[in-house]
Amino acid sequence: PVLGLHADGPGGRLKAVIGLLDKPAEQKQEPLVLDTAASGGHLVILGAPQSGKSVLLRTLVISLALAHIPGEVSFYCLDLGGGSLRVLDGLPHVAGVASRLDADRVRRTVAEVAAALAEREQLFGRLGVDSVEAMRERWRAGRLTQLPVADIFLVIDNYPVLRNDFEDLADLVQDVGTRGPGYGIHLVLTCGRWADIRMQLQAAIGTKIELRINDPVDSTISRKAAENLRADNPGRALVEGGLQVQVALPELATNSATAPDAESSTGIPVTDGGSNAPASSPADDSGPTERLVRRIAAAWDGDPVPPIRMLPTLVDFRELQSRAGDRAGKDGTILIGVDEAELRPVRLDLFGGEPHLLVIGDAETGKTSLLRLLVQDLISRYTDDEVVFAVFDVRRTLLDVVPEDYLGAYAGTAAMASGIAGAVAGELQGRLPPDDVTAAQLRARSWWKGPEIVVLADDYDLLSPGGPGPLAPFVEFLPQARDLGFHMVVCRRSGGAGRAMYEPVPQRMREVGASGLLLSGDRQEGALFPGVSLSVQPPGRGHLVRRGRKPLLVQLAYLPEPSPA
Repeated sequence: PVLGLHADGPGGRLKAVIGLLDKPAEQKQEPLVLDTAASGGHLVILGAPQSGKSVLLRTLVISLALAHIPGEVSFYCLDLGGGSLRVLDGLPHVAGVASRLDADRVRRTVAEVAAALAEREQLFGRLGVDSVEAMRERWRAGRLTQLPVADIFLVIDNYPVLRNDFEDLADLVQDVGTRGPGYGIHLVLTCGRWADIRMQLQAAIGTKIELRINDPVDSTISRKAAENLRADNPGRALVEGGLQVQVALPELATNSATAPDAESSTGIPVTDGGSNAPASSPADDSGPTERLVRRIAAAWDGDPVPPIRMLPTLVDFRELQSRAGDRAGKDGTILIGVDEAELRPVRLDLFGGEPHLLVIGDAETGKTSLLRLLVQDLISRYTDDEVVFAVFDVRRTLLDVVPEDYLGAYAGTAAMASGIAGAVAGELQGRLPPDDVTAAQLRARSWWKGPEIVVLADDYDLLSPGGPGPLAPFVEFLPQARDLGFHMVVCRRSGGAGRAMYEPVPQRMREVGASGLLLSGDRQEGALFPGVSLSVQPPGRGHLVRRGRKPLLVQLAYLPEPSPA
């Protein structure tokens, strides 16, 4: 009852029976027991198309599920092949299965595993866990409640697709492969050839199973033995030593739920500890693997492993403030959304190390909404003597957003913009440090007094369709923003952004290290920031690019517009 549907056999902790091993020198055959904790804990399955790679994956996962309770093992699956892993999604041991067409779920799956690795590195050091075996012992004894699961398996069917379609994720997978075994995180990959895997990752993989490959010359186990694997015998594979194995099907020989001692296709006794497992009805047209998955799920009365958390498409700003414990402090940071990697709040240090922000995206992707959020956040924490806004808004979308007491200037046309920019630039000119300024004065900014000046420019492409534009007077002050209390947030549409990045204002903002936010747009505009291009995203989602950090996919918080009086 405490184990549900489980198998008793020559298995053990992190061991799975996956087929029948032939030992001709000893004239015997025996179950092949795969120890996923040995040889680094990573496994690669090589084979030509239709040779049985996906079936072997299903057999491995189900075999481990029949020997461990949910939580002892957990599986994060990327089904980048023909959809053959979707049947595993019903197992209580499986956190989720992501297909190639669901790019968001693919990214979140890898991000969850990478976040688990980072969390375990900190946890091991804080709690004094000196080995992965000690972690497993503590988890089984219930003395490691900080970890919802013990061993994690990242299963990737058709790994070359990940390398080609999600190149940045391949780097994360390689990092998991290098550091993961010491923290109970394992990789299980399938591909056509050993050469499909990067050399750095090859060094971390200790176990190989080789099904029939197109060219025996590519065999990494035994070229001569590989020639003996025929296309008409799927599931026949080679393991270390050149021995042959026949992989078991992921099903039980008897699917009757009423039999107390059914046998698996490897001859290992299988016990159903639950009484609520459904029997197959005559009208049930599901396959034996699906029926087995349902039996395993029905026989388990406990909690399944936590599902993969998805990046939400709508993040309420007030709820995010409450969850983040945001207080009305004056640290100059602004809560703008949540990140994809760890689903944690993301802050923009506008009054500190990130004084400028360049936002690019199609219409209705969240640019103006971000400006409204920024204004509301600042006026809720600063007085009108501490911060003032200069708004450049040719479409009048920010007309009533900034209260009158905080509004230093408002430009609704390009002609007005030139005059206002000149006036603000004159104020900044008076804040430039004198020749006799001391280091202490520079740190305290005590040679001038006044509010922080925040310039908001919405629809910059309409304000400055080409050339220097009316905001050109600000260019010379961009590098000294922190010393002058000057901050600039510029939003423009993505059309023509690749060309516009060489205009004076956007180009200078990039040169001084301004942060960038690339919302949804056409990738053909090119790399607007180093290594980052526009891509099609839901409204409010984009890549946040910061100096000295990796680009981060974020979902912006949404602040509903106030109801009209």
